[in-house]
Amino acid sequence: MCGEGQQRGRVNLKILIEETLKEEAANLLAGNDVVLFATHEDDRAAITAKAQGADSMVLRWPLTFPVDAEFLAACPDLKHVHKSGSGLEHADVLHIDACTQAGVMFSNNAGLNADVVAEHAILLTLMAMRPDTLTHMNRLREGHWDAAPAADVPRPRTLVGKTVGIVGLGQIGTCVAARMQAMRVGRILGYQRTRRFEQAYFAGVEWVDLRELLETSDVIVLCLPLSPATTGLISRELVAAIKPDAVLVNVGRGGVIDEAALFEAVRDGRIASVGLDVLEVEPSDSPLMKLPNAFVTPHTAGTAVEMQQIQRQAAVEAAAEFARRRRPPRLVNPQVLRSAALRAGWLGAD
Repeated sequence: MCGEGQQRGRVNLKILIEETLKEEAANLLAGNDVVLFATHEDDRAAITAKAQGADSMVLRWPLTFPVDAEFLAACPDLKHVHKSGSGLEHADVLHIDACTQAGVMFSNNAGLNADVVAEHAILLTLMAMRPDTLTHMNRLREGHWDAAPAADVPRPRTLVGKTVGIVGLGQIGTCVAARMQAMRVGRILGYQRTRRFEQAYFAGVEWVDLRELLETSDVIVLCLPLSPATTGLISRELVAAIKPDAVLVNVGRGGVIDEAALFEAVRDGRIASVGLDVLEVEPSDSPLMKLPNAFVTPHTAGTAVEMQQIQRQAAVEAAAEFARRRRPPRLVNPQVLRSAALRAGWLGAD
């Protein structure tokens, strides 16, 4: 590995980029040696060969093989890996601990789509609060003007004055809280293991424990990532604690809630209705999707025309920042900066 002085004096870096990002790479990485790879065509041997001498690697989708200790050992010059998107649930193909142990920085696009996901959360909330809306739309598409309420779904209700509980107040949860305030809800309850003053103050959040939030809220919005700490967090016991007239929305990850228990509760009317953008297994054949009081979208909350370009740009900008010998933004494993194994030694913490 080159010494710190050699690294600082080096003009160009070799950067391995997913081929669909080549336009952004041409604009942002001029002067560097950019090598393209194809996620769905290049196998482990091909990408390992291309990664020889590469300083940074930008993924748009998980590779067909794991970025693990073996791969990192075979690419000894690789110092930084960036993954577009924000999910960290692909533990079988993105070994973040292996990156940290090998001294490789790992960054992603966490938080960039917070506004878009929050908008989708509001959409699902309103659908779940007014579950006969879809029935009326479908009747009109079939040529029938029929305002009669649907027989098998709860009657529509308003958000005004309701108690909203948000589980997970990171950037998405905070954006949801701000939008709920604008819709004149009564209270906003929040649960998060690490409580931040600015979230409580600016989003008008009252911190409570998880059971109290589930027992008290008229609307529950889950905004949790999937991790060992959050997997199965909303257990069968906690699903049973939710009020019978409550609405539950999930724009985080499906694995944070016991899906079988949720299905039974919604089917049996022990939860009024749900709006779900995520399920435990995706693609899914969950019976939840067939319930008339369940509104399910195929993990599209973060999708918008504008967001696609933002995500692409940010992915390549992370590599461009690294090429300038700066710490990449949205670093997932900042502890690597204090490691003696850090491959980009010039970025080590003081």
